[in-house]
Amino acid sequence: MKCEKMFNKACEENMKGNYDKAYNLFSEVVYNYPDTIFAIYANAEMTSLAARSAEYCNVSLEAIA
Repeated sequence: MKCEKMFNKACEENMKGNYDKAYNLFSEVVYNYPDTIFAIYANAEMTSLAARSAEYCNVSLEAIA
């Protein structure tokens, strides 16, 4: 899959709520196309997804305690 198509597919998965799949696609963009603008945006999206995931896990752990 081409860089732009992979990035767009990752964005679609992110909007659908398939965060794991989106993260994996974004990471492929960063790894396979490191010197592109898509890699910069994919890295930012990965950071956002990781922060969201960490926040969710923290809230879940607080609910258990």
